[in-house]
Amino acid sequence: MATSPSQQTNEGTFRILHVDDEPDLSEMVGIFLGRADERFEIVQATSASMGLDQLSEQPFDCVISDYDMPGCNGIEFLQKVREEFPELPFILFTGKGTEEIASDAISAGVTDYLQKQRGTDQYTVLGNTVANAVESYQSTQMVRQREQQLQTILDCVTDAIVEVDSNWRFTLINQQAEELYKMDEESLLGRDFWEVFSEALDTRFEAEYRQVMETREPTSFVEYFSQLDGWFDIEVYPKNEGGIEFYFVEVTKQRERQHELEQANAVLSTLFETLPVGVLTEDSNRNVIAVNDHLLELFGVAEVPEDIHGIDCVQLTEQVSDMFVESNRFINGINNLVAAREPTDNDQLVLHDGRIFERDYRPIKHSDEDGHLWVYTDISEQEAQRRRYEAVFNQTYQFSGLLELDGTVLEANDTVLEFGGLDRDEVIGQKMWEIQLFQYSQETRKRAQSAVERAADGDFVHHELRLQGADREAIIDFSVRPVTDEDGNVIFLVPEGHDITERKEHEQAIQRERDQLDEFAEVVSHDLRNPLNVAKGRLELAQQEHDSTHFSAIERALDRIERIAEDVLWLAREGREIGSLDAVVLHETIDAAWNLVADCAADTELHYADDGLSAAKIEADDDQLSQLLENLFRNAIEHGGEEVTVTVGVMDDGFYVEDDGPGIPEDRRDRVFTAGYSTSEDGTGFGLSIVKQITEAHGWEICITQSTESSTRLEITGVEFVST
Repeated sequence: MATSPSQQTNEGTFRILHVDDEPDLSEMVGIFLGRADERFEIVQATSASMGLDQLSEQPFDCVISDYDMPGCNGIEFLQKVREEFPELPFILFTGKGTEEIASDAISAGVTDYLQKQRGTDQYTVLGNTVANAVESYQSTQMVRQREQQLQTILDCVTDAIVEVDSNWRFTLINQQAEELYKMDEESLLGRDFWEVFSEALDTRFEAEYRQVMETREPTSFVEYFSQLDGWFDIEVYPKNEGGIEFYFVEVTKQRERQHELEQANAVLSTLFETLPVGVLTEDSNRNVIAVNDHLLELFGVAEVPEDIHGIDCVQLTEQVSDMFVESNRFINGINNLVAAREPTDNDQLVLHDGRIFERDYRPIKHSDEDGHLWVYTDISEQEAQRRRYEAVFNQTYQFSGLLELDGTVLEANDTVLEFGGLDRDEVIGQKMWEIQLFQYSQETRKRAQSAVERAADGDFVHHELRLQGADREAIIDFSVRPVTDEDGNVIFLVPEGHDITERKEHEQAIQRERDQLDEFAEVVSHDLRNPLNVAKGRLELAQQEHDSTHFSAIERALDRIERIAEDVLWLAREGREIGSLDAVVLHETIDAAWNLVADCAADTELHYADDGLSAAKIEADDDQLSQLLENLFRNAIEHGGEEVTVTVGVMDDGFYVEDDGPGIPEDRRDRVFTAGYSTSEDGTGFGLSIVKQITEAHGWEICITQSTESSTRLEITGVEFVST
């Protein structure tokens, strides 16, 4: 997995890669973004492949990409970028905006999604979005780096560690310090150091501590601490954000008994060898004082001298430098740290084999001489996990968090906090159902609490909840998932949620539309059919009593009205959904439909194009397939006349219906599937619209593939044939 390229950009400059297949538009976007924020340095690419080449060759802080591009669209480009740079901010800036594209972009890990608008104000919005994304990403990286620093210290040392801020109040107590002071962390955090250890006032401890606090220079010393009744080796370091940190090692017994010192040295030697990190110490001449086996394993040093003590570390460094992607940075970093003698943590180094090392440095004293301590840790897996966690947890529009079994919130991602307008401190430590988001109703709180209780028993719980955000209410597809250990015991709960408000509103709109269609169908069925029957009955009576050439025209008009009503009713009630799919014998359905439609047109003919159709079976809704064929045949007869010949045949992925009628003019082909459009005086205008509805409901496609002055051919493709 590639390292984030932003680590290599110039400080104070945001390098932006803009990918758009329209060079003029891309250039204009670059100009306005540069005006919006002077920190932006814009690099253009006119295709996704060119953008990927740019990313592989030089570092960037953010990617802006169009969606609709030839060869590789914006979503596909995003997916390829995420394979190499899972954390790099990626803004989809597109003129083709749909809910499906937005959903796909979110699923692929987009940082933000903006739709192109008219005017130049949109570039100010785009600039702010890019700046916020880059600043947020960099801020998160700094926080994670500090957390990793603290975790490395706590994991790698056995000293008692204490930190105080610039006001001398405890900010960190590790387990060893708790045991040493015989006080727990909860009782110490936030308290004044001099209040807890009043006996240290006016002693060397106070003098040394205050000197480090003022000069910001580290120190170390050995002193007797009366309040703890023992001698302690103490190292004091200034913290970057203010305050200082102490490392306590009690040396009482070493001072009292030499043999205990030897025993302690043996223990420390064993510990040195078994540390899960590689450690190397040097003297002032850069010769090896000690090195543990783990470091040699990390660097793949196979041939180790029998007595490595005193070997030149400069030569060792040169021998392994080629392992690193930036070999000069590896060597220069060592030289600079040795020269400055400033403690350094978490300096990341990338190896050619894909591993990531973290290098820590401490200046040390050895036999009253200056020395150097190096700690190398393989953090490849931790870094990969951290990046995955970051991508999944915070850079997503999904609500997510972590709960204790009683519902206490341990963590909540940025999406939750932004929706609720909450600070992290307002959420952490609260019961989930007690935070502001769940105050919509008593029922919401009860359902949330019940979900937590059931999940704590091992159930996966799923609900729809209405939550109260900072500026809006939302319907959330909410779930609580139990996390278990190796023995199957539930140890944590993971609440998750998706905002489905728009989907619900869309479903409600569709339901209202269907209700209106049902009402319309009722009107057509009752209020139109009854007077139509009266008119046809009166016409029959009139024909019996009188003889007029107008009667046949009236009869055709009434028949057309009745067929229009039937087609409209079908579209309103049945045209949007299909029933069960079965294996349908195609020629049997074709014969039945033809006999029904062509019954009164004695001179029409039906031909089968080949023998393969007689054995063909397709997966379809039999009733709707019959309706589709009836409308195709009726359309052919209405437009081709009573002497028309209709031919049906099969293709590799479907079937076709062709007639030898007058054909469809080229300028009308795009309109023939429109409801109400007809080129025949007797046609209803709904026949081919119904055909299209049924085709799409099955997931098929229909198109006019051949239309000349003497024929019309409609092909239906995407059909699944059933093997016999």
